[in-house]
Amino acid sequence: MRTEKRTSLRVPLSVNVAYWVNQQERKEAYQVESVNIGEGGIFIQTDLPLGIGTEVHLEFTLPGGADPIRVTGKVAWSGGTTTTGERRVLGKGIEFMACDDQSRKQLLDYIEAYGTE
Repeated sequence: MRTEKRTSLRVPLSVNVAYWVNQQERKEAYQVESVNIGEGGIFIQTDLPLGIGTEVHLEFTLPGGADPIRVTGKVAWSGGTTTTGERRVLGKGIEFMACDDQSRKQLLDYIEAYGTE
């Protein structure tokens, strides 16, 4: 069983996420859906084999957002499941490593606004 290591709030987020993996020859992005997001990372639905520590580049737009968010992250946990409502979802937990200031502000504003609804 996975031990909870998160220290920040997670909020539900269901948006399309494009991601690229450095080590692969594939040029086009994979398209997946997110499940939730926090200040430090995002959970995406995917069964693609991505090992712990794999670096990924993500791009997605928050609900109501005008500009896409672009972040670099790494797979923090893989193959795990999370519960969303009454279903279990297979996916990857991506820890954010690099994010520009504008994207970071959008993320924090979204999480804060969602948490006060």
